[in-house]
Amino acid sequence: MDWSQTVMVTKDNIHRELEQEFKNTLTQTDYRKLLAHFKTDEGRILQLTNAYFDQDDHLKNHGMALRIRVINQGRAEMTLKYAVGPLQKAETTVALSVNEAYSWIDSGRLTVAKPIGDALLEQQITTTTFPLVTAMTTKRYELPYQTGLLVLDQVTFSDNTIDFELEYEVTDLAIGQKEFSALLHQFNIPRIVSAPKIERALSHESKR
Repeated sequence: MDWSQTVMVTKDNIHRELEQEFKNTLTQTDYRKLLAHFKTDEGRILQLTNAYFDQDDHLKNHGMALRIRVINQGRAEMTLKYAVGPLQKAETTVALSVNEAYSWIDSGRLTVAKPIGDALLEQQITTTTFPLVTAMTTKRYELPYQTGLLVLDQVTFSDNTIDFELEYEVTDLAIGQKEFSALLHQFNIPRIVSAPKIERALSHESKR
């Protein structure tokens, strides 16, 4: 699939998307400042459980991440994502029931749905079963902002460490870059690009 021209395709509970976002590490003080400023009725709060799967760093070494996410205990999904360009990731997502999601998480081993397997094959990866490597919970607040979606995350890792992150999801990187830089400047927040959540989570696993 040519992701350079694809923004979003949804069919039969399968969702393919080109994710474009800016990410920034926040202090707790800056997180609270942004939350107090932006929290309105237009936004929504999500409780997320994220579980990541890999086999001997095979996906990690290919710049990929395989995740099951449970959202507000009401719906769930399996997602494969990988970089296709600067600040761009291809995502293939398959809807799951919450029971299915927790069944895979509790078993500690995931056999991917066929659309995910097909996406792996496109990247010359034939493995279809992966063990659980880490999990985390996220309290997320999101709302529309200018031309994109503003996301504030409070992430709790397996060792109970908490960190904070700002994301800005956009459809146009050039416009989004200007808006994101202006936002950081407005609130006097230093530009600190945050590592992917799976990398941060694995670093906390190693400290347990």
